Amino acid sequence: MEAEALVKWKASLDEKSQSNLSSWVGSSLCTWVGIRCDNLGSINSLDLPYKGLKGPIPTSIGNLSNILFLYFDRNKLSGPIPQEIGMLRSLEKLSFSQNSLIGSIPHAIGNLSALSKLYLYENSFTGSIPTSIGNLSNVLVLYLDTNKLSGPIPEEIGLLRSVQTLYLSQNSLTGDNKFTGSLPHNIVELSGEITWKWGECPNLTVMKLSNNNISGEIPPNLWKMAKLQRLDLSLNNLTGEILKEMASLTKLLYLLLQGNQLSGILPPTIGMLQDLHTLNLAVNNLSGSLPKQIGNCSKLQFLNLSFNRFTSTIPFKIGGLGSLETLHLSQNMLNGVIPSQLGNLPMLETLNLSHNMLFGSIPTSFEYAMSGLTTVDVSFNQLKGPIPNNKAFREASFLHFKHRDKSKLRLNQCENKYNNTNNSIILGILGHDGKRLYEDIINVTNEFNSDCCIATGGHNTIYRAVLLSGQVVAVKKLHVSEDSGDQLMNVNAFKGEVVALTNIRHRNIVKLFGMFGYMALELAYTIEVNEKCDIYSFGVLTLEIMRGKHPGDLILSLFSSSSPMASSSSSSPITRHTLLTDVLDHRLRPPFANRVAKRVVSTVQLAFACLNANPQSQPTMKNISSALATEWPPLSKPFSMIELGQLIAP
Repeated sequence: MEAEALVKWKASLDEKSQSNLSSWVGSSLCTWVGIRCDNLGSINSLDLPYKGLKGPIPTSIGNLSNILFLYFDRNKLSGPIPQEIGMLRSLEKLSFSQNSLIGSIPHAIGNLSALSKLYLYENSFTGSIPTSIGNLSNVLVLYLDTNKLSGPIPEEIGLLRSVQTLYLSQNSLTGDNKFTGSLPHNIVELSGEITWKWGECPNLTVMKLSNNNISGEIPPNLWKMAKLQRLDLSLNNLTGEILKEMASLTKLLYLLLQGNQLSGILPPTIGMLQDLHTLNLAVNNLSGSLPKQIGNCSKLQFLNLSFNRFTSTIPFKIGGLGSLETLHLSQNMLNGVIPSQLGNLPMLETLNLSHNMLFGSIPTSFEYAMSGLTTVDVSFNQLKGPIPNNKAFREASFLHFKHRDKSKLRLNQCENKYNNTNNSIILGILGHDGKRLYEDIINVTNEFNSDCCIATGGHNTIYRAVLLSGQVVAVKKLHVSEDSGDQLMNVNAFKGEVVALTNIRHRNIVKLFGMFGYMALELAYTIEVNEKCDIYSFGVLTLEIMRGKHPGDLILSLFSSSSPMASSSSSSPITRHTLLTDVLDHRLRPPFANRVAKRVVSTVQLAFACLNANPQSQPTMKNISSALATEWPPLSKPFSMIELGQLIAP
């Protein structure tokens, strides 16, 4: 019965998830990946974190009657937790953290009387905390933070006499506490040095002192705290080196030291941290080689070593990190070729190798294996050769390939050399009535067919077009030059021609109407112009500035359930759990200064408010102006941890 239930659940998952469970065949379920059995052959542990599993939790989970441990954290599971979870009376540890689960926490969870640890954080659970949670008399650790829970904290929480760790933060809980007055402004601006006495706390599992003004070196004995699972000292003024004694942190899951002044090398002992899945050392002064041992961190999902001084080649063993989703190595002095093994990263979504000294071509393995790649930036290197025919490369801004070798990266040759519309500006000479302008241009130029071409220049192609009235006109299409030579000069020349055309006045030349690629969605659907259209457009434009490219994918992904302009068929991987840092313009230095970070967060928050599907809920321009001029309060969490969903009004 257990094997049948699991095989049925596997079939309900998407194709990639099923491939990660390829061993789930036959009747010998005790040999299947993630499964451990007791002496009688019944499942007592289902351990499947970081597998990229996408789909619902099955009701048949209640059939695993003898299970003790259930770990599904850091996947892409969706839907509610079924009430059948309450049938697992022997369950001791349960983790559904960091998924996309919704709905209420089931009342039946109170039936799990043997439970000692419950992790449900970083999902989208709604409703109130069930009163039945007070029945979990043996629970030691309870994480319900970073959800959308509402209502008061139930009094039954007070019945949890054994609880040692309780997290309820980052929700919408209501009710009274006994605090009065305001919190001091500097309560979260700690200064001074980290005392060595912290290293004398052998049972410490989480240490988070981020976004303060702490200085000095990290105490040596802090690197020997064997039970530490999360070390977050980011966004401070720490100096000194990362010590080789870090090998003792064998249980560490998160190491966040970004935004400090650490120097020296990254010790090879980093490879001893085999449970590590988030490593962020960005914006420091680290130097030397990237240790090949980093390839031993097999559970690593997020790796950011950008804005340092690393000088080596990229270790090919990074290509063995099968769970890696984000790889940032930009703004270093890395040299050599891009290892072809990076094409073996099946889960990789974001790749940034910009601002280094890499040379050679982009490996062909990127074209065929990296199906999940959505964001790529290899600009400011010395790369040449063809650009892989991969969705992320095809849709990247031309600035993401800027300053490459003069031999230049190139797209595969098109059959029609005038048919490439990437990075182009269309100059319409048609009468503009606000509707279907681009479609009209396509029709009268026969889809920019070379037969209609009458002239070409460094940054433009001119086409002959015949209107329905019989009038013969010319259409000029501007594009960034792909000729060899200094690419910055090409871009500047391109901009110069655009500026000239915006100012030119001649009776035979119609003014520049705008850039192809954006027509306000609300205008396209309503054909009405009013104040709220301007508000929506302001939100779109603001996001385009923050992203460095058109935000259409982001808007469709985040607002598809509420916006009439969104496409219900969007398959973009951007979700409300996506980190804000992952969608900002990667060509710019991350805003690690607290003052700047607050401004970035507030600006994106305002932009999201402008995109609200309900016009009555959108701010006015007066509100926006006032908000931009207001000093915003300190961030409630480190900038690098802020998710998009936290910036969208409910």
